[in-house]
Amino acid sequence: MEVACTTFAIAASLSGSRLINKGKETPTLFSECVAGGAASAFTSALLNPMDVCKTRMQVEIMKGDKRSNAVHGSMLRSMRSVYNQGGFLGLWTPGLTATMVREMVNCSARTGLYVPVRNFIASTMGQGDDGGKEANLASRVAAALTTGTIGSVISNPVDVVKVRLLAAHPDTYRSTYAAYPELFRAEGTGGLFRGVVPSTLRGAFIACGELATYDQSKVEIKSRFGVQEGALLHVGASLITGVVATTLAAPFDLIKTRAMNAHSSASTLDIFRAALREESPRALLRGWVPAYLRLGPHALICLPLFEQMRAFVGADFI
Repeated sequence: MEVACTTFAIAASLSGSRLINKGKETPTLFSECVAGGAASAFTSALLNPMDVCKTRMQVEIMKGDKRSNAVHGSMLRSMRSVYNQGGFLGLWTPGLTATMVREMVNCSARTGLYVPVRNFIASTMGQGDDGGKEANLASRVAAALTTGTIGSVISNPVDVVKVRLLAAHPDTYRSTYAAYPELFRAEGTGGLFRGVVPSTLRGAFIACGELATYDQSKVEIKSRFGVQEGALLHVGASLITGVVATTLAAPFDLIKTRAMNAHSSASTLDIFRAALREESPRALLRGWVPAYLRLGPHALICLPLFEQMRAFVGADFI
């Protein structure tokens, strides 16, 4: 029921955005944000099993000789464990509503605001006023870091709930929407913003790896191979984006997940040091495979879908 209501609310927001923009030359900022959030929410719902396995791999501490006995020591082992606990639905449903809500909040800012912010920075830096077409790589990176930071900060409370529902049994909270006030009552503002530093760093670098990379890749593919706007260009740029985004975000993703799943006051630096001391530097890339199996297809589906959703609400391609 929660998933159905959330899906209906997102679809209604998209339809409303289309009606608002009807007959307007310039799309509203609201519609651009809705397009960004909706594209990511639907894509992340489809790929939720990868997020479940990645999260459980990251929260499991592996020390030296215990590595071979870890329940979630590899992608396949993690997937088998989750499946044995809850079957096919056990792979898909943990934290599904929280995933969609988190993406809607985070990517409405991170993805939806990217084009307006990029164009603003480009015009401020004297790179032309032609809708961002003259923006250089520096402008794209600056815009992505800015919107990624904003998205991560405002979505941190829903991200904490998402991580905990993905990491443990869904009965951690009575329901997804009841989890937010329960979290606040139990842990206060500190609980809502637990892990905000690594989460913000991760969000900024993912935005840079996704949006700036995708945007710049489109420019390079167009100029080098003469590919025009369309599915081929969007898919080609997305394939490059997935690898870059996963690698840039991996260390911050691990630290963020452990910080949010914890109920202690351990700092970001404490978690970082513990990972290096107890598990070696390769721990910082722990969960890279499931992360890529989520972020790679996520970029491949989400970014072309975002382009189409922008067109649906009356906006131009990125």
